[in-house]
Amino acid sequence: MSTSLPRVPEAFAIQTHGIRAPEPRAERWIIVEGGVVASLERSAPRGVRILEAPVGFACPGFFDSHLHLLLAGSSLAQLELSGVRSREEFEGHISSAHAALPADRWLLARGWNEANFAGDGAPEASWFSSAGTRPCVAWRSDQHACVVNQPVIDLLGGALDDATEGECPRRDGRPIGILRERAAWQVLIPRLPPPTDDELASGLAAAQRVLLANGITSVGSMEYADWVDRVLVPRCDLLSPRVHVTMLDREWPVDVADVARRAHEATPRLRFVGCKSFADGTLGSRTAWMQAPYADGDGLEVGTPLEFTADGRLAEWMAQVAGAGLSPSVHAIGDAALTAVLDAADAARIPDRTLRIEHAQTVAPEDIPRLAQHIVSMQPLHKADDARIAHARLGPERLNRFFPFRRIADAGALLAFGSDWPIAPPDPIEAMRTAITGRTVGGDRFQPDQSLTPMEALRATTIDAARSLRADADLGHLSPGSRADITILDRDPLTCDWWNDPPRVLGTMVDGRIARPGH
Repeated sequence: MSTSLPRVPEAFAIQTHGIRAPEPRAERWIIVEGGVVASLERSAPRGVRILEAPVGFACPGFFDSHLHLLLAGSSLAQLELSGVRSREEFEGHISSAHAALPADRWLLARGWNEANFAGDGAPEASWFSSAGTRPCVAWRSDQHACVVNQPVIDLLGGALDDATEGECPRRDGRPIGILRERAAWQVLIPRLPPPTDDELASGLAAAQRVLLANGITSVGSMEYADWVDRVLVPRCDLLSPRVHVTMLDREWPVDVADVARRAHEATPRLRFVGCKSFADGTLGSRTAWMQAPYADGDGLEVGTPLEFTADGRLAEWMAQVAGAGLSPSVHAIGDAALTAVLDAADAARIPDRTLRIEHAQTVAPEDIPRLAQHIVSMQPLHKADDARIAHARLGPERLNRFFPFRRIADAGALLAFGSDWPIAPPDPIEAMRTAITGRTVGGDRFQPDQSLTPMEALRATTIDAARSLRADADLGHLSPGSRADITILDRDPLTCDWWNDPPRVLGTMVDGRIARPGH
């Protein structure tokens, strides 16, 4: 099932043009013994076999500190709508997929974004007319909203009666097909046909290939216990990249003892780090919890707090997780959500560098200094995409709150980068490019004053991401005693032209084994 890794000699040398570990080093040879870096040398070693590997600039294996591995694998089998640019294209993709599916299958799709549509607005149930009576679900790119067709609305029936207008917009008293947050996650998802173990395993294998191709040797994955036990645990010694799991906690009470037990049973390829909760939603779905109304709303919309943040138990939850020796991780995109998370951390007296704040897309200026004692896990490609809606959602007076990379770094926070795949692609090179240049998906430059240096971006993708996942003892750096997880680039990431000519991944190594041969 796992990605095959060719066997290599127990002791060998790897030639490089230079080592970025992430600090520049003069050595050009990496000596590996038993999957561990034994030494770094300036001249060619004698009596040691030279591994036939791409010669480039060696970096610690890239970390993706925040993604959803099994969900991403499953999404690879779904209809992809991220390239759709109009209602006509949307309906055409649905029609073609419907014609190709067996009669008893649901049509599952993902990736649409109304920001891509040419004035057609967000999709509704009527956009699936060509699928007839087949149940259809299409997830928005942020996975916090979806659109379903009338057969699904009929299936859900009275379960939607308690959903708010924001969760389930209606016209003439009837749902139009859009489901957000609780209506999508708690009403719809339990009624979806569950994937089989074989489907999850196949998706995992495909996802691993994508990650290795992008130079990623470790991931911080947000997962539910059921899928972990069905797919990851049985393959715990075969995983590549390495998987550092944060368990998704959605209901009270939380079984932190079970996660703590798992943490003590870690293997070199599967480790358990902490638990996660959601403080709010997303900017794209207008469910991120904001201090002031959305500039493009009706004057009343400020999003909404979710889960433990909504019911006042966030500080208690944080204290339980941290007290078990685990890392509490909280999704916070809106500035009001981030303030609530910081307040809860203060109330719970969370130790420094224990809380992971996921996303932090909008930050009130007064909260910037408060981030210094915490881990801020951010996704530069969300900035590249959401820059298209930032002006409309926030208005010009609040743009200074949007992805303030520079101010967060200067405040002294531990900054870790990830992708949030399948929400955004797992592409560390493009993520660093965005963080360094301010480049957006449209090729524009957005708020370059908040950009980072190449060194800062590389650290957020290697050693600091490893620290955020409590894995820096032997990962995230290239030094004697570290695991030989290596990403080889074709040019120096610290001196290249990131805007016009960013580096390219030549090869990926896990435990000194070539996971992606150079090409």
